[in-house]
Amino acid sequence: MTRAMKDSGIEWIGQIPENWNITKIGWNSKFINGYAFKGENLDIEKEVPVIRIGDIQQGTIDYSNCLKYDQNENLDAYRLKNKDIVIAMSGATTGKTAYLKEAPLAYINQRVGIVRGCSKYCYYCFQVDGFFQYISLLSAGSAQPNISMGQIQGFKIPFISDKEQQKIADYLDKRCEKIDTAIDNQKQIIEKLKEYKQSLITETVTKGLNPNVKLKDSGIEWIGSIPEHWQDIKLKFNSYIRARLGWKGLKAEEYVEQGYPLLSAFNIINNKLVFEDLKFINQMRYDESPEIKLQKDDILLVKDGAGIGKCALVTNLPFPSTVNGSIAVVTTNKNLTSKFLYYYFLSELFQAYIERLKDGMGVPHLFQSDLKEICIVSPNKLEQKEITEYLDKKCNQIDEAIKQKEETINKLEEYKKSLIFECVTGKKEVA
Repeated sequence: MTRAMKDSGIEWIGQIPENWNITKIGWNSKFINGYAFKGENLDIEKEVPVIRIGDIQQGTIDYSNCLKYDQNENLDAYRLKNKDIVIAMSGATTGKTAYLKEAPLAYINQRVGIVRGCSKYCYYCFQVDGFFQYISLLSAGSAQPNISMGQIQGFKIPFISDKEQQKIADYLDKRCEKIDTAIDNQKQIIEKLKEYKQSLITETVTKGLNPNVKLKDSGIEWIGSIPEHWQDIKLKFNSYIRARLGWKGLKAEEYVEQGYPLLSAFNIINNKLVFEDLKFINQMRYDESPEIKLQKDDILLVKDGAGIGKCALVTNLPFPSTVNGSIAVVTTNKNLTSKFLYYYFLSELFQAYIERLKDGMGVPHLFQSDLKEICIVSPNKLEQKEITEYLDKKCNQIDEAIKQKEETINKLEEYKKSLIFECVTGKKEVA
């Protein structure tokens, strides 16, 4: 028998069952704003985790990187409790929520809120696109997204009996757990494919394609044995390495809407150059550092910050470009192909060497002097070409397999969102 439906009067909800109504979250819940902790009073060595917006993942909380505060009875009002819904109130994570079936001892800071007294059904209402559209509308024009507890209280959801809410939540718990497991399985396969790809690259750029080749000790501890006819040489002898010498007074307010792209580590994604979210500089700034005007086959290597060691090969330039101070530009000479060196930079051996160089640094940094002293092992150019063609083919196959897994994940996530929406708005009747 078809369920009788009516218009809810709320755009994101659409139709609801005839016996359902609409309510505001605030009519059935208590709302708690976090405490304004002073940064100097927080430390990883203290007792009680303090939840910040970055600790809230969709559906859960990551406690591994929490700063901590001494336990304080005066702050009990800001402690998490069982069945709380924790919500990020500002920044890039605005609107992300976590449901705490069992809450640990932890406080929330001033950019995090608690919705208390709501059912798990209400938590699922926070997962629909309509909620994020609501936040986006409220945040329009703000320097950064943010939302107040009063605005959360005003969010409208379907109003149904406690029994019906529990039935929907129980159903979604079971179905979403299965979907999440399927997603996790796909992610594990992706990680194994990535590990295999890096292992394949490492083996090929240090041992070649002939499994029966005679080996010799490279004399370099972190490289080990290499084919007998290969050479090892310092990077400075087969490459031209350079980077922007400081910022030369360049300020953010000098960026222009159109001009020459100033590429950064953010433009290197999965070790490929991406011309998106670009910052532009004018011609004067572009011309003042001609040595880092990019050319095809240049290699970009991130030498500063969290992305240190990431690299990309310039395969095409849609427009003349340069780089900021966080990137070193490497151009190979006639004895070394850029594609071979690019794969060498991707190898586990090189990445492990980078880790050793940056070990103990507060802010990771690779000096040009360090890069120039790095040893590279390589065969003649003909064999380099054979190796890179082999790796191109194999890595493309692996990347395609990863892409298919990512597409499967996207479909599962879309199905999960659709299922939640259909259930919390009554379009799908839960038995």
